[in-house]
Amino acid sequence: MVDVAQIAKKYFGNKIDVVEYKFSEIDGIKRIKKMGVKKLPSIYINGKLKFSSIIPNKEELFAEIEKVL
Repeated sequence: MVDVAQIAKKYFGNKIDVVEYKFSEIDGIKRIKKMGVKKLPSIYINGKLKFSSIIPNKEELFAEIEKVL
């Protein structure tokens, strides 16, 4: 999931931020709980769950990002 997010970052550049919260680190666990994440991996865009337990292809992710830009 991180790989496709990084592809999006390269394509969209400064228009987007990519933040990875790791469930193996205390701060990541706290953030994941606060966000109410139920399944991993997940992609949130502007705080809204867009993909859960499914790794989107590049076109699907780009389409979701373009909806909010």
